[in-house]
Amino acid sequence: MHATGGQSTASSLSPEASAYGSPTGRRNFLIEGLVVAIGTFVGLVPLLAGVMVYLDPLRRRGGAGEFIRIASLDSLPDDGIPRQFPVVADRNDAWNHYAAQPLGSVFLRRQGDQIEALNAVCPHLGCMVDFQQDRDIFRCPCHNSLFEPDGERIIPPDGNCPSPRSLDPLEAQVRGAGGTAAVWVKFQNFRAGTPERIPEA
Repeated sequence: MHATGGQSTASSLSPEASAYGSPTGRRNFLIEGLVVAIGTFVGLVPLLAGVMVYLDPLRRRGGAGEFIRIASLDSLPDDGIPRQFPVVADRNDAWNHYAAQPLGSVFLRRQGDQIEALNAVCPHLGCMVDFQQDRDIFRCPCHNSLFEPDGERIIPPDGNCPSPRSLDPLEAQVRGAGGTAAVWVKFQNFRAGTPERIPEA
């Protein structure tokens, strides 16, 4: 037998359309949508965590201004004479790790229980200063800037001192006791050529 016109119209609807047209179908559709949304959210959590780990080195820029072990306390005589020590530490640069890298140089001076630390870089143009023990002064070999043993800039009679400021002091600590005591310095480089002491990243 041939189907009537009304029966032909009803049979032309897809099963999905018929299903979602009913209350039960609509409820199933909402549940399926909710499942998809929850699944998407759950999938994004580890993705975002991975992105944060990937970008973590960018949030940990620098490394400057950290305390670094410089020398044992026994290696620094208690005579008030500045002595030069290299600054060596691990360095992180973005996603790379470099072990035992030279970062600079410091002068340490011990007077009793007091430890003074100075960055060995001349604030004029960044040359390394020397301590001339016979003259009891620091001297920059590049442009002849002179500094006292405590780092203060020496202004000559003609008033012409190339360095715009004194040597840069650094915070020093003695950690440990007895034979394990060591000098730690909060190492930091500063911008050269300016009267202000501006830390570099």
